[in-house]
Amino acid sequence: MPTFKTVPEILIPFLILASTAMDPDCQGTELLPSHPNTIELQENDGRIIFANKRIGLEITQSAHGFRLTRLRSIIKNQEFLIGDEASIASELFDIRMTPDVRGSGRDQRGDNNKPSLFGIMDEMATDAFSVGAQTAESVSWKRTDNNDRATLHLYWHKIPVRDDAQMLEVEVAITLRQGDPMSYWRINIKNPGRKFGLERVHFPILNLAPIGEAKQNVYLYPREKGGYIEDPFNAKSGFYLRGGGGFYPVNFNMQFQALYDRESGHGIYMATYDPTPNFKHVKIVNTPDRITWNPTHFPPNMTFAEEDYFLPYDCVIGPFNGDWYDACQIYRTWAVEQSWCRKGPLLTRKDSPRWYKEVPFMFYTQIGDSAQGTHSLPENTRIAAEHFREFLAWADMPLPINWYSWSKIIRGKTSYEVPFSSHRMHDQGRWADLPNHTHHAGNYPKIPALAAFTEETHKLRDEGGMVCPYVALEIIDQGPDENAPYAREARPHVVRDLFGVKRTWSTLSTWQACASTQWWKNRMRETCELMVQRERVGGFYLDVMQGAGLPCYWTPHGHSANGGDAITTGMHKTVEASFNAAKAADPQTIITGENSTENVIDVIDGILQVTLWPDNRAPLFATVYQDYVKRYGLNLSTGTGWNDRFKESFDDDAFFMECAALFSEGAQIGLIRLRPRDAALSLTNPKQKHMIAFLNQVLGYYKNDTTRMFHAYGQLMRPLEFSEPSPMPLMQYRPGGEFPALRNGVFRNPEGELGVFIVNASPDELAFRSTMNLARHGMTADAVVDVDQVMPTGQSVSMHRGIAGSVMLQGRQPGRSIIMYHVRLVK
Repeated sequence: MPTFKTVPEILIPFLILASTAMDPDCQGTELLPSHPNTIELQENDGRIIFANKRIGLEITQSAHGFRLTRLRSIIKNQEFLIGDEASIASELFDIRMTPDVRGSGRDQRGDNNKPSLFGIMDEMATDAFSVGAQTAESVSWKRTDNNDRATLHLYWHKIPVRDDAQMLEVEVAITLRQGDPMSYWRINIKNPGRKFGLERVHFPILNLAPIGEAKQNVYLYPREKGGYIEDPFNAKSGFYLRGGGGFYPVNFNMQFQALYDRESGHGIYMATYDPTPNFKHVKIVNTPDRITWNPTHFPPNMTFAEEDYFLPYDCVIGPFNGDWYDACQIYRTWAVEQSWCRKGPLLTRKDSPRWYKEVPFMFYTQIGDSAQGTHSLPENTRIAAEHFREFLAWADMPLPINWYSWSKIIRGKTSYEVPFSSHRMHDQGRWADLPNHTHHAGNYPKIPALAAFTEETHKLRDEGGMVCPYVALEIIDQGPDENAPYAREARPHVVRDLFGVKRTWSTLSTWQACASTQWWKNRMRETCELMVQRERVGGFYLDVMQGAGLPCYWTPHGHSANGGDAITTGMHKTVEASFNAAKAADPQTIITGENSTENVIDVIDGILQVTLWPDNRAPLFATVYQDYVKRYGLNLSTGTGWNDRFKESFDDDAFFMECAALFSEGAQIGLIRLRPRDAALSLTNPKQKHMIAFLNQVLGYYKNDTTRMFHAYGQLMRPLEFSEPSPMPLMQYRPGGEFPALRNGVFRNPEGELGVFIVNASPDELAFRSTMNLARHGMTADAVVDVDQVMPTGQSVSMHRGIAGSVMLQGRQPGRSIIMYHVRLVK
């Protein structure tokens, strides 16, 4: 492979100019886009310039490695990285390795179970060490071309590993395309040694500098509904992310992030475009002078020696102009072409029932809670069913309910009876002799449903009540002495570490099933099929679904030792089996799950997401996927009792702020709590009349044939910006954060019309004014529109006729109300 050390003398003046053009203080900045080639790659004195007309990169070569010293938007003349090679230039990669434990003779299959979750990965990475990007014996580079693109190949030859007994060969490939502002990065690692294995690979590592004034910067990350951090360089360390980052597809539900400046609109977009997808982690470290973006990739057969790694997808980095909405559109363009969107948008998707696409609410109950019930599970079942019937009559449409605790309790057959279980069955107090919702998990039908549950689900189904029992997707209750009905069969299919130790679900005593095994897939498929047939349930809430199973290193299961796509593909197949089984038994059933990420959209109907977090200031997930999958929130704060998630009681404002956030983003309102749960919402409680009045408005818009189409099938567009009220009143949300009193959602229906919903969450009447630029919100620049205001009752009032360019929306809005504008194209 060639090493380029010299260039023709005639090019040296151009190269000097091109190199200085990367310097923000240089007067020759404009020279870089004027080079004669659509893609230019040249080297001078160890500085490699690689650029097209949109993006420019500078790579600094040393005797033992390469560093990324510049990343620049050529059109906007904007630098994104901090420093140069003299300060804190970005290392392109960091490879973490561990000794290969195979052959150690360490066999712990007979040991006691150990708690797990993602901590298993740190346990298996003991004695890990890093192999850096500046230790190669030699380096070289070359360029290759393919039609409209060029690739810069960087080579590290013979990188020593700890005892120098083995050497790594590393290639980094960076591709630029004509007219494309993005750069596409891959890494290939050859590991011929027999002693050490690859554990994880950090690549590419970017040290981002503030864009303009730091306090005007915003950082985006895809956790829950979307993370939006203002002044991110000075925000608390790690933002709102546990451990300063997130696993994908688990904590992060999409694959992109971005940093931009609100004043100039200059920004940098960062993503992985992984269609499989593979398991990965993104760590974000923020300090006052830099934010480090550090995507981490997990090779198949983590820790195994003689395993090479070739990154099978692109890491994508490049400049963009705009804000959070524009970053979402970049990602959406790629995302909706992936396999998880293969069944099309909700409007045309055939396997998701229409009743669910067009329903505005999601309910839930926990019959193992005696707050407003009894200490009898059968009696609590009837209490919950009767309460649900009240809402079925009120809504006069099919309604879904997630139903926790439905199985018959058989003493002596559950792991929760062992004295050391942190979630053992309670002996006294409010929950005495009442189970939590994972007792006997994985043991249906040998441990059957409560007879009262079956009786009520049959009746409710005839009344439009679509009961969705809670099913734990990765938990098997093996019993206190491995004596539960399926324990013997389950034992070989439990998550294990490299030494064969069985893993439990966190600190619970129950086993952690490996979602990648065929046995567990069949177990979940049979559960769903039989419950539809026998109990006539309306679907399932599959808990701990996320988008991946939990890390399992036990290769006898037929998957790799964690890493790669083992746990993501395994989870997808298990959910798909349950989905197909339920639909085959009854096409009207639905599947929803906890924190489900993008990669399972094609095998679910809906997603449970957090209702409102302090960092949920931009609906990133909804902006990308609103028209592809339904979403709903966690239990609503009803102002009448204790919220067990946040360990405090909430006032009325919290309810309306949560509803406003969900409705304006196109999500279903919920979870709406029913008896016997405490703080249940009631149609007859006089203290909750104003809450029911608000939900009546939501119901009215969903019952209207025209307005329903926007929430059920529309694409979420850019929200309005209000010139009045000024300043916008802010409301304090008790779990944390302040949110605007007026929320709004703009939706484009399949005919290209716009529906604008404005929600006043405050108790006060507010005057509002917003100028709506039609082109900015999804219409063509020459569009001519009529505008009607549509009431929840269905009445319509003409507001504007034959308007082009922009529309003024203004008025006075009562407290805790919704206003809707229908923007219709004049044909």
